[in-house]
Amino acid sequence: SGGVDCLTESGIVWLSVARRVWQNPPSRHATENHYEAPEGVSTHSERTVPIRPLYRTVQTHFDSIPKNSIKRLINTIIRFITLLMNIDLLHQPTPSRADIARAKLLEAGLQCFADRGPDGVTIREIARVSGQNSASIAYYFGGKEGLYRAVLEAVMRFFRSQVSEAGQLWRSSPEEQIGPEQAVNLLKRIQRGFVMGILTDAKAAQFAMLMVREQTQPTAAFETLYRDTVEPLHRMVTHILARITGDDPESPGSILRAHTLIGQLQSFVMARETLLRRMGWDSYDAGRAALVAEMLADNLDIFLAGLKARARTEEARS
Repeated sequence: SGGVDCLTESGIVWLSVARRVWQNPPSRHATENHYEAPEGVSTHSERTVPIRPLYRTVQTHFDSIPKNSIKRLINTIIRFITLLMNIDLLHQPTPSRADIARAKLLEAGLQCFADRGPDGVTIREIARVSGQNSASIAYYFGGKEGLYRAVLEAVMRFFRSQVSEAGQLWRSSPEEQIGPEQAVNLLKRIQRGFVMGILTDAKAAQFAMLMVREQTQPTAAFETLYRDTVEPLHRMVTHILARITGDDPESPGSILRAHTLIGQLQSFVMARETLLRRMGWDSYDAGRAALVAEMLADNLDIFLAGLKARARTEEARS
């Protein structure tokens, strides 16, 4: 587990350690320069903290604060708290050889499967890319199919994480209590989450390419992919959009409209190189991805305005 997962459990521990170290700094000859957590308080993983670098950082920050400089003091406190929040992340326990081997195989599998699909790559090629031997694939994953399923599980976790916040908001309120304006905001948050995740991370782009490959050339694993990730996300977008249009969420029109919106997102992956060349970009970054997200939000507004205008025209005719 990373620093974010451990923060709620160990944040107070680190603050207590930091305060104790500030009051009683370790000597230069302290064994391994480690400092134990306060007695009677269990840390997340029962580890000691490499504290001398932390102490030097704190000392440097506080020595640099001029008297009566409240703003500098506040900024220093913020920087120090940020440091504390990342201690657990920066001092992960050394991973085992098995953990390293599995991670390398998963990364190599993602790269190879996204490029050529599971049928277009051999076990030997994956082993070569990963720097592991061929037998390790069978040992850790039971073979190429098992590795492919493990990679797809990572893909599913990624896509679910991109809409987790919007999904929680959607599920936490009865559907009939969500008004059109709130539904529009939810759709825009979903669009932005996908775009910022897919376009700004190299692995996320590979995730998206693998998802597109499963759509166009589905394997036996697609049933799980569809049931656990694709269908729930597609259904959520359809129901949110139906709250805006007032249509039956299970009607063909609602499903097709939702699919159209989702297709816009996929186009930025499938036609990635075309857009980069047309825009004169060498790659996507956070600013460029944000520009795409804003354009998608504008498109959604235009799309909904067109539906409203058509509804008014039909009403006037009747």
